[in-house]
Amino acid sequence: MHGLEVAKKAREIDKEMVIIVVTAYSDHTVTELLGQLQSNVFYLRKPFGHDELLALVTTSMKNWNAKADIATLMQDIAIDVTEDGMWDWNPITNAVVYSPKWKQMLGYEEHEIANNLEEWSKRVHPEDIQEVMRTLQEHLEQKSAYYISEHRLLCKDGSYKWVLDRGKASFGQNGKPSRVVGFHTDISKRKELEEELFSKSTNLSEELKEILSSQTKLKSSNKTLELQLKEEIEKRREKEELLLQHTRQAAMGEMISMIAHQWRQPLTTIGLSSDNMLFDIALDNLDAASLEENLKTIKNQVMYLSRTIDDFRTFFMPNKEKEHVCVHDCLENTLGLIGKNLEQSGIDVRLFLEDATPLFLHKNELVQVFLSILQNAKDVLMQKKRTAPTITIKSFEDAQSVTVVIADNGGGIEKEHLYKIFEPYFTTKQNLNGTGLGLYMSKTIIEERCCGSIKAQNSSDGAEFIMIFKKVCE
Repeated sequence: MHGLEVAKKAREIDKEMVIIVVTAYSDHTVTELLGQLQSNVFYLRKPFGHDELLALVTTSMKNWNAKADIATLMQDIAIDVTEDGMWDWNPITNAVVYSPKWKQMLGYEEHEIANNLEEWSKRVHPEDIQEVMRTLQEHLEQKSAYYISEHRLLCKDGSYKWVLDRGKASFGQNGKPSRVVGFHTDISKRKELEEELFSKSTNLSEELKEILSSQTKLKSSNKTLELQLKEEIEKRREKEELLLQHTRQAAMGEMISMIAHQWRQPLTTIGLSSDNMLFDIALDNLDAASLEENLKTIKNQVMYLSRTIDDFRTFFMPNKEKEHVCVHDCLENTLGLIGKNLEQSGIDVRLFLEDATPLFLHKNELVQVFLSILQNAKDVLMQKKRTAPTITIKSFEDAQSVTVVIADNGGGIEKEHLYKIFEPYFTTKQNLNGTGLGLYMSKTIIEERCCGSIKAQNSSDGAEFIMIFKKVCE
């Protein structure tokens, strides 16, 4: 069979297959060949250098690997967010791929929505569109780490549905976005609950004002009654805040899934970088011994991050196994991950670990909590440029509980921020790409999974995070 016929048969099998033609024909004849084989075809004219062929093969393999990685990412997203609507936008061509679930959530069949951006934008509620586009544009200009928006979308039946829309862009070497992938979740029930709570809160506040006014008029001289009324109002307000916090926790599982997706992209980048360095070693372009050692370190980090992702994606599952572990072991494991980084930053870490009773909990989740708090302490110390930056870690126990205190000398937390730091999306590290999720997840893990409590307070020269774990979980 003629070589051109073989190439044609290969093209019929795989439209994306890369074909390299080695020929001695004229430019005119080669042009005809390329036209018959359509796309992804290259040629070399005899005689040619081996380096030319190697360059073509290497480039083709890298492009193929990139497509394979994208396909794998899409498969992971589809598996993880089966209850969410996924979308994949190409800002260069303005083409968008909407998953069947995305269309189904709005009441449409697969064939009823085309693959373009307007299918989404024209359905955004007129009152929401300006803020949504502003938020999206900020992310495309790399002013935010993620695109996150809550807005209303028009359904096929004419009604509007509230969605939580999240995404992450990939950027080319020119700094322009080349791809944005994300998904949205139906939060209509959560919004209805928030509106109901807000209405009840407003009515309750009005009732309390009326009670306070009438009681003040009747017994203006009774100081004891005034104090009781103030205490009652404060208790009611605390209950209202607790109800609102419960509605925020409904989005917790969605946030963890989003974080898992964002961590997989740097994992892929590390893997590709490792392959490139190994290829350079094969060509004797670098010192193989030292490079291989660095590659082993990178691979170990990839394995740890992958395990961490799995732990966070499943930490709400009831069948997640617990184990008996001492808190000081978790702290030492955490320092094994971040200790070198703290040392290189000139931070003195002082340990006073005196707990000895094993607790029945999720070890990896507790390590993640300690890692988040220590990373926050390091960022504060570096930002404020303390002359003798110090982090003090204490653990001790009594008959009922084990206590851990992590303190720094970074000057403390501003008073107006103390009651907000455990709320989702609250961050004071906008310039450091802070997501505002670390402390929120830490509080959820400790309270819901470890039978404990956490609070933050200021000391004389910095901030303290105090965690108390019950020895017996009721």
